[in-house]
Order: sequence, then C-alpha cells, then structure tokens
Amino acid sequence: MLAETFLADINIDDIQSEHMQLIASYCGLSDALALMERMPGLELYIPASAKRWFDWDYIKENYTGFNAATVAGKLGLNREDVIAISKQPAPMGDGLSNEHIRLVADKCGLDIAKRLARNFPGYKFYIPLNGLSIAVKRYIERSFNGTNTQELALQCGITERYVRKIISEKHNAATQLSLFS
Repeated sequence: MLAETFLADINIDDIQSEHMQLIASYCGLSDALALMERMPGLELYIPASAKRWFDWDYIKENYTGFNAATVAGKLGLNREDVIAISKQPAPMGDGLSNEHIRLVADKCGLDIAKRLARNFPGYKFYIPLNGLSIAVKRYIERSFNGTNTQELALQCGITERYVRKIISEKHNAATQLSLFS
C-alpha cells in the first residue's frame, strides 16, 4: 500500500497512461492509483449492463418517490429516467456478473467498481504494468529539493538508494549533450 502523504501529493500529470488519467479525472486519482497498484497489466472491459444494474440498485435504495431530481443528479440521469427505472424489475445478474467488474470489486473494492461502471459503460481500459512506478518516478523528480531523499523514500515506500538513482538519471539525462547541437 502507498503512503497517504504520497497519495495526497501526486497529481494526474504524474500518471503516464491516458486511460488511467481518464479514470483519475472522472472517478478520482485514488481509484486510478488503486487500479495501477492492484491490477497492473490487465485489460478491463466495463459493460453497459453493469451501469444499469448499479443505477437500479442505487435508485431502489435511495429513491423515496419525492427526490427523483436529487437521485438523477447523483447518477447523471434525468428525473424521468429515475422514475421509470424505479418501476422496473431488477436487471439480470447482480452487477458483478461480468468477470472484469467482479475482479475490480475483489481487488480494489465495490465502490471503485461502481464508479467505473457508472462513468465508463462500454469502455475498455488497459492498466499499464509499470504505471505506478512511472507515477512514483515523476513525483520524485518533481518533488526532490536536494535534501528530502529520506522523506520521499518513506512517502513512496521505496529505498533511499532508489530515490537517488531516479534523481541521478534525471540529472544525467538533462546534462547529456547531443552530438548534433
């Protein structure tokens, strides 16, 4: 698990993958980081049927007959859709019948699976194998001030030696001259 201070300081630009940046934008940075940490190298398909089931479940739990606009706003639906869905029987399955959604729920939690289903029905995502390590590297490069090697190592859950290696590589790349300049 990543340290909480690291999670608070990382930003979307530290993430290399466009797919993970999209998830971070719509579901939250912590969701994208959790996927990269717990499910690296996988390709996820979020079926549209999962959104329908989670919407129906949310409406059944929260719609009182008088708050259709509030529930609609929470789900990104219109008021009439909430009323219509509240009168329908449960969709087939349980929302977790898709192996990809079930895997996300098992590895990262049901809340993350629901947010993915709600925001990305019908999408396919690739979770990069080294996405988290690249985010850590970018964060260290951006946050290093010359004296905070130990702090960065503790924040990111890595060794001081690795922090120094990242900084050294960045410095060497910046100072390397081109043959053509």
